Amino acid sequence: MRKWILLVLVIGLLVAPVNAARFGAGMRMGFVGNGFDVNLHGSFMLSSSIEIEPSFDFVISGATIISGIFKYHFNVPSVIPYAGLGAGLWVGYNTAGFALPFSAGVAVPLGSSFYLNAELRPILFIGEYGGGFSFGFEAGVTYYF
Repeated sequence: MRKWILLVLVIGLLVAPVNAARFGAGMRMGFVGNGFDVNLHGSFMLSSSIEIEPSFDFVISGATIISGIFKYHFNVPSVIPYAGLGAGLWVGYNTAGFALPFSAGVAVPLGSSFYLNAELRPILFIGEYGGGFSFGFEAGVTYYF
């Protein structure tokens, strides 16, 4: 399974137009479930519509979520709405498991490289003691190099 995921990522990187590829990094803060959340994320825009976002969430209540999210950016003037789906791992509360984060948000350009973004982030958790669902809201900035 890991080989297939790696193969899909490599093909995606090779097929992406070189002039459309952009790298970015950012931070968002907000609330996920019952705790304050700090999200550090990277951004790799394969094209003007497709983004891969590695993400690290630290929830103050004691959970850590490491995920990768594929996002689709809709082509709308002045704001950029997006939706995404990812997969990852969560660790905390004396257990660990699988995380399935969803993402829906909007990015507002603040210049040629800075974007203000806000997103709703529902997350489905599946672990050894069962599963759960968490709903969150985060806002922050992303800078593209």
